[in-house]
Amino acid sequence: MRNTAMLRNKKAMKEQVLIHEIKSSPDSQNNAKALLSPDGKGFYWDDKKFNYVNAGDYVFIVNPAGRWAYFTRVAQKNIHAGYDQKKRRSVFTHKNVGYTVEDPDGRFHVFVYFEIIERQELPEGWNWKDPLRSSEQLYLWAFDIAEPGKRLSRIQDLKKVFTKKRPAELLQKVEGLLKNIPLTNKQAMTVKQMSPGEIVKHVHAYMSSGGFQYQEEEIANFYLALKTKPFVILAGISGTGKTQLPRKFAAAIGMDDSQVIQVPVRPDWTDGSDLLGYTSLDGKFIPKDLTVAIKKAKENSDKPYFFILDEMNLARVEHYFSDFLSVIETREWDKNKKIKTDAVLRKESLQNASNAAAFDNYQWPQNLYLVGTVNMDETTHTFSRKVLDRANSIEMNNVDLNWSGGSGPKVEGLKGITNELFVTEFIGAKDLSEKEKESVADELKLLIGVNKILEMAGLHFAYRVRDEVAFYLVLNKKYGIMKDIAAMDFQLVQKVLPRIHGSSERVQVLLVELLNLLEKTSFKSTGFEYEQYKDKIEHMDFTYKRSSSKIVFMLKRFEDDRFTSFWL
Repeated sequence: MRNTAMLRNKKAMKEQVLIHEIKSSPDSQNNAKALLSPDGKGFYWDDKKFNYVNAGDYVFIVNPAGRWAYFTRVAQKNIHAGYDQKKRRSVFTHKNVGYTVEDPDGRFHVFVYFEIIERQELPEGWNWKDPLRSSEQLYLWAFDIAEPGKRLSRIQDLKKVFTKKRPAELLQKVEGLLKNIPLTNKQAMTVKQMSPGEIVKHVHAYMSSGGFQYQEEEIANFYLALKTKPFVILAGISGTGKTQLPRKFAAAIGMDDSQVIQVPVRPDWTDGSDLLGYTSLDGKFIPKDLTVAIKKAKENSDKPYFFILDEMNLARVEHYFSDFLSVIETREWDKNKKIKTDAVLRKESLQNASNAAAFDNYQWPQNLYLVGTVNMDETTHTFSRKVLDRANSIEMNNVDLNWSGGSGPKVEGLKGITNELFVTEFIGAKDLSEKEKESVADELKLLIGVNKILEMAGLHFAYRVRDEVAFYLVLNKKYGIMKDIAAMDFQLVQKVLPRIHGSSERVQVLLVELLNLLEKTSFKSTGFEYEQYKDKIEHMDFTYKRSSSKIVFMLKRFEDDRFTSFWL
């Protein structure tokens, strides 16, 4: 039930108030200079950054690196630009002023014009108390008014810069409204104005209020893995919340029970009929759970669907799931920029069915996401590289048995979620712009170094892994969800290290060389003895905490057993 003070506050504040921080990168700084109007009275930005603002909304444009800030109001939207292919520039005319913006990728065609009300230099030593870590943008007053304490902190920072009447009064008004929001009241919110980073934070708050002990980075990683590719494996010991992670994530963003389908795998599955269906003796094709889920997703294309395959390695995945593993690699864009695949149901499985036409050309829908949970113990089957290459394998073995979570106020689920939150933006390397490739050049250089080390033992990977690591990293940078090193760390531990296993000394050598590469150490890899370096290793503050800790675990295991693998 909504709080009456909240409703009064909504009526009292019709305009949205937004902070937009300009990043310190050279590209962003150059854009900030180019996008100031020739007469100095206005500022432009492409509408991809400001898709949800309306005329009359206020925006504080802050440039800490350039040491200036604007107080602006949205004066006009939907200013269309032409594109000069030869000069690779967007060109538009506004208020009788011919205006050109460098745009080598040809991506920006529609702009928003901000009337500059006040310009201020940032005083020496000024910075945010609570920097805008997760996003370039933050709505101070709009629908997404979770965490009012953080917003209040930024308002107080802005009040030190903008002391004149109009912005000062506005900041004072928003501050008063935020202070009247009970911190214990977490209302259900719409998502259209929230960035993916803010949605991840809300999901974490929702889960924590329910007593689930997931770290925010774990939730962010799960989200990015799903957005990179619609196949994620959650692995670990029993009872760590592998099944609950997708279920509670779905609940936190307002997905209903019909959008989450959970199917337990049986040890006797040897082909796809138990998942997809079979032709009965009376000549009809009988669809099973996965085919039913595909049908449901096809009929509701705007809604995301999670298909949870529980304990998927009780049977050999390659036997009963080979059709999916092949189909997932046939994804491509159709002429409408939608994802299409080969048919999931093979023609031979339908050829004798009287109702075959009803199931013909059942492709994998772009709004259906498969999450497999696995327990890695002596009762289950290990994964082949064919499976590992096609998924992000997220290990969930960290356990803290102390009581925590669930004691704070209840956090409600979001509303209005669509498949846009999850649908992938990249299928092949050609989908990445040159600028996006350049943004992950350092990480790719590290990945190439890692692959050369793996090649020593014949464990190296190819283009699929490279591309999917790049997609994950680009998406993380685009939406500012976690730190770059943390994102690369997740990818190394999910896409690379699970490949490593064996009893050959080459495996031990490559593990030491990987540790040296990641942590810039110089341990002798040939004839390595863990006990000799134990004290130094166990007191290191790792840069790649997850990956290096797993490498150390694998080295210990090799020392004890003369065999090692990623999995417990």
